Amino acid sequence: MAEVQRLSRTAHDRLKAEWVDLTTRGRIDIARKIEVARELGDLKENGDYHAAKEEQGKMEGRIAHLAKLLLDAEIVEDVSHDTVDSGCLVGICYEGDDEVETYLIGSIEERREGIAVISPGSPLGESLLGARVGDSVSYEAPGAPVLVLLHGWSVTADLNWYPVFEALGAHYRVISFDHRGHGRGIRSRRPFRLQDCADDVIAVADALGIDHFTAVGYSMGGAVAQLLWLQQRHRLDALVLCATGCRFADTVAARAQLGVLRPASWAVRALPRRVANPLFARAIQVRTRNRALQPWILDEVASGDPRPVIEAGTEVQRFDSRGWATAIGIPTAVIVLDQDTILPTRLQEELVSTLMRPTVLHLAGDHDVCVRDADRFTATLLEACAAVVPR
Repeated sequence: MAEVQRLSRTAHDRLKAEWVDLTTRGRIDIARKIEVARELGDLKENGDYHAAKEEQGKMEGRIAHLAKLLLDAEIVEDVSHDTVDSGCLVGICYEGDDEVETYLIGSIEERREGIAVISPGSPLGESLLGARVGDSVSYEAPGAPVLVLLHGWSVTADLNWYPVFEALGAHYRVISFDHRGHGRGIRSRRPFRLQDCADDVIAVADALGIDHFTAVGYSMGGAVAQLLWLQQRHRLDALVLCATGCRFADTVAARAQLGVLRPASWAVRALPRRVANPLFARAIQVRTRNRALQPWILDEVASGDPRPVIEAGTEVQRFDSRGWATAIGIPTAVIVLDQDTILPTRLQEELVSTLMRPTVLHLAGDHDVCVRDADRFTATLLEACAAVVPR
């Protein structure tokens, strides 16, 4: 049964107007852009065409999200000023802190600039509902299910996951750290191995006293999550696999493209780090194509060590779980990106067909949708986690 979304009349009307606009004017405008771009010639090298198709995918994803939200919406006409309810602004002073923080209780779609949102269904939100001015409330957070977020190749945990930390934290205990050689991850002289990354996850869980958890992997992180199941399945409650596959290359061209990373890692060893880091960071920055975040992206990527990061690309090329992923029997959700130009959608679908009855969610977007279209990715990830993570 779908979760009821309580919305104010203002928010409901605004979202409905957005849905009407996107399904009429929006679809007409994007169809015109695509048609104009087609007339420019060769689609393979046609940047305007691919940009228009990407815009269309984002718009259709937003339309689908709005349609579901409006279908499940319950309009809250009157908000009590005596007790906390959905739609209220509430001031909270945490124990031991004199500063009052203001939050909006309600759907993320009710958000206002400068004010964080607390879901009424979260542990904190549930404890606040019905409270009055001056009341003290408490809630249980440590007992929440544990998610370990495993980031993709060449980026960092913060870069991959920063848009989802707050939303996931309202429902789960969230752990995330940089893989070896990436960002502020472990520096080691030994060659990069995905299995070492899986071992690092277990070491972190042991250090934090976490007996079992759900592994959430994005791209390369999905390979690490699968290896965790292979070696430590008794520690896993569930898997959430995003933009990943049983393998990352299925053609000669794709394998050749990843194959150049090994000699590149040898070349990087010969360069001073002060030269290698900026060069590597700028190469990865071009691949993201996200100008708004480029300064921060550059800093995040440059914080890694190019040699093990490039070696990680070689490890990704070698990864192939087709021989054993069929036996994964724990609850598993897969988020498939339908417009992925880095890891072809066919390889993500191959993972779906290999696994044993996974929950499958499709998201229109490219490989960087986790940052480029954070709201839609966050909503999809929350849905995926809710489907498989035990409560």
